Amino acid sequence: MVWIKFVISLIIIFYCGRKLSQYGDTLADKTGLGKGFIGLILLGAVTSLPELITTISSVKFVKEVDLAWGNILGSNLLNLTVLSFCDIIIRKTQVIRIFDKGNVLTACFAIIITAIATLGIITGNDIVFFHSFSIYTIFILFIYISGSFILYRNAKKEKIVPKNNKEQPYISLKKIFFIFFINAVLIVAAGISITYACDEIAKITGLGSTFVGSLFLALATSLPEIVVSVSAIKLGAISMAGGNILGSNFFNVSILGFSDFFYHSGSNSLYTDASHVNLLTSTVFIIVTSIIVAGMVYRSEKRFLRFGLDSIVVIILYIFTFYYLFTAGGNV
Repeated sequence: MVWIKFVISLIIIFYCGRKLSQYGDTLADKTGLGKGFIGLILLGAVTSLPELITTISSVKFVKEVDLAWGNILGSNLLNLTVLSFCDIIIRKTQVIRIFDKGNVLTACFAIIITAIATLGIITGNDIVFFHSFSIYTIFILFIYISGSFILYRNAKKEKIVPKNNKEQPYISLKKIFFIFFINAVLIVAAGISITYACDEIAKITGLGSTFVGSLFLALATSLPEIVVSVSAIKLGAISMAGGNILGSNFFNVSILGFSDFFYHSGSNSLYTDASHVNLLTSTVFIIVTSIIVAGMVYRSEKRFLRFGLDSIVVIILYIFTFYYLFTAGGNV
């Protein structure tokens, strides 16, 4: 029964993910805001809703901090690894090298808030206001809100008129938003369903909670980002795919801040109660994101087995991280 639920949810995510990318591309053309910004604001937020719900559930009901951290950081690492694998889809130009300025800014903001969250684990101390507001949460949410405003200003500043001269059937913005909303609801519902299916599968296999959170739960909640981004790339909306991945990562880390409001166990701090093994995942994420940014700026054309050298490094680091988590045992 659990495998049937898994397959049905996967099909829904695949179909609705393609629809999201198609109408997100149309919406970008009609508004002129740019595909990168549409990917960040709309696709990034919509496809990250499964992470939001499962992370809050982990700290509120299950009270499993490491499952929440593993879900967020594991999802982010998987997103960037998928971005690197997309080199195969585009053969002439590497995916990492053809994103816009907004995507570079988004990646930098994601690095900053991840570093703040990591600092919370390293120090082992926290200042908590009214038993709910961590000092690290305040910094994370402040940077997320101000960063989103900066990204919006940047998108307006670089607003351009679409160069598509082909005549297309008329479709109103109202209808676009309606179809976009319906597919968004379906993809979120399917994402939640597949998360619970993976949780049941993980219990059957007997794997540890941290490993399950970092790999299985992260894979389940990242499926919307993967399907939407790959579909967008196949449509030629490369910048929108980048905005989806990097925007999702930026939003995902802010989820830790939102989840901290729901955590009322242990020391009342989501950061000080997290296991130090999460430092590995967060540090690798910062390194990998930095490599992605360097690839955007440097724009090298060297390739090996159809992959850019930076993509190869990203994939190797991903494999190393989860090999370490697996060999460390089920108790980490």
